Amino acid sequence: MKRTTFILALSLSAPIYAANIDHLRNGELNLPNIQNIQKVEAPSLPAPAKELEATTPEQCAILAEMTARSLRTIALTLQGLENAYDKNRAPEEFTFSVNHYTNELLCATKGIHANLKSKTYQWLFINSVRVRKYSKSLKKELELIEGHENYDYWFGSNIESSAEELENLMNKLKKLTPEYYSFVKPELKNPLLKEDWGKFVNERIQELKRWEKLYLAGRITYNDFKSLVNGAVSLKETWELYQESTLQNKSGDKFIKACFLKKIEKDTCVYKCSGGTTYVLPIERPFPNFDNEPSIVCPQIVFPF
Repeated sequence: MKRTTFILALSLSAPIYAANIDHLRNGELNLPNIQNIQKVEAPSLPAPAKELEATTPEQCAILAEMTARSLRTIALTLQGLENAYDKNRAPEEFTFSVNHYTNELLCATKGIHANLKSKTYQWLFINSVRVRKYSKSLKKELELIEGHENYDYWFGSNIESSAEELENLMNKLKKLTPEYYSFVKPELKNPLLKEDWGKFVNERIQELKRWEKLYLAGRITYNDFKSLVNGAVSLKETWELYQESTLQNKSGDKFIKACFLKKIEKDTCVYKCSGGTTYVLPIERPFPNFDNEPSIVCPQIVFPF
């Protein structure tokens, strides 16, 4: 019953939303002359995400895309003022940044919708973090117009609240999606490896959270972030191959050599490998190396080649 109500609410709000966009995209914006006015009320914009409560991942995706589209409307309006050389236009740098980040947000939110549908959780994770990143960047740009008498006229309040709404929706999406980190969790096929499997999964999730934090802070690029996530997926696939080899090889010798952490000696991680051999690694991982950021200095399991 709740789901039906939600869909109905979206249907009823659609014509109003479309009308507002058409009005703002037209050349006849009818923007007030604010030359001698201290405070001007900004044109009204749709804010559907605030009027509806998301209770499923799919609803989070729908509301996020609707909010991103609302932000794109703002960007188009600011760009229209810029192109018309309107005396009341916002600073050029602000207009350019809003246009860039809202375009990225719309692409990322569209991606989230598609990721949920296709169950590609690796990209769901990447795109949801992208939305958080661009939302934070968009709010940061508000510093360019902070304190200006035209702050609301240039949609400052709308941008701030919509960016915060997107962050809230991404946090809710994460909580409502049990499969959020599933792309780094290998299927447990050998019960004898359950304990090692649990440690491996926990490490991968902790690393994902760490890389997310670094990307949001601007300490690694999007391409670096994506490469690290892809590396975690490859490691998960290696674990699955290792599991297969332990099941198929009755002699007990693994086709894929796995080494498990036994102890830490000074600056060295010491591993015991299948077959009884020893393997060591320096305690400081060569990549990524980020100053004092907490990291897993000695992974519980490695696959030396």
